Amino acid sequence: MLRHSIRQLIYVFSLFICIGSFASANTIPLLTTDTGTTTLHYENGQPKGILVDMVAYIEQQTGLRFEIKCYPWSRTVALGTAGKGAILGLSKTEERDLIFEFSEPLYGVDTILVTKRGQEFPFESLSDLKGIRIGMQAGFKLNDTFEAAKRSYLDIDEDAGNTTSRVKKLLAGRVDAILIGGGQEGLFQVLRNDAILAARSKEFVALPRPLARNEFYLAFPKSMEIGEALHHINAAIRRGKQSGEFARIIGRHSPHDVIYEKAPVLSP
Repeated sequence: MLRHSIRQLIYVFSLFICIGSFASANTIPLLTTDTGTTTLHYENGQPKGILVDMVAYIEQQTGLRFEIKCYPWSRTVALGTAGKGAILGLSKTEERDLIFEFSEPLYGVDTILVTKRGQEFPFESLSDLKGIRIGMQAGFKLNDTFEAAKRSYLDIDEDAGNTTSRVKKLLAGRVDAILIGGGQEGLFQVLRNDAILAARSKEFVALPRPLARNEFYLAFPKSMEIGEALHHINAAIRRGKQSGEFARIIGRHSPHDVIYEKAPVLSP
């Protein structure tokens, strides 16, 4: 028993050695965005949700400690890119692969296209979006295929506002469609969170085919020198999936009729 405890202490200590300057604080800053859905939201001032519980499982399995901090998405990406912390929920692209070390995927949700009812259009592939003005979050990158289409022929209206402001743009006819993460639950929550949109919720519709499946990763700036610790994190993710624990976590967070509180406003 004593020998096992000593081995465990040596194991945990070696993990902290692997994460460079962050080891001294014994905590890895984990930057993310409040999605307002079961994926990640706030209850009683604390982050909750599927990703939060998955991170807690990784902590339990590895002995690492993370501190989740929520910012607007563009600031989250900027801080992570500057090496101020790891990012929870960053999608993987070739460009980002040059800056970050990515874990194995934790969890995925659909990114959907939402338009005004009566103005639906056929959508089977990205080429069907030619001539459609699409509103989306600045700094959001879905995948390399979508990024190439953005550079080539998509008509994208990017802004740093929240999803509520983009739905209102759609309502005003300033865009033809918007991207919403979190699938139908993401649309449901944003409509419920605003009195104007709630009163006009029947005017919006999600296209039947999702734009893409958005996988959530833990992304560590290469400047953090995460090293061997990432192998232990990935091993924990695999155990979570193979044991069914991640599936149980998802099952405990089935979408329900709740308006989640907003994340506290943080300064970098």
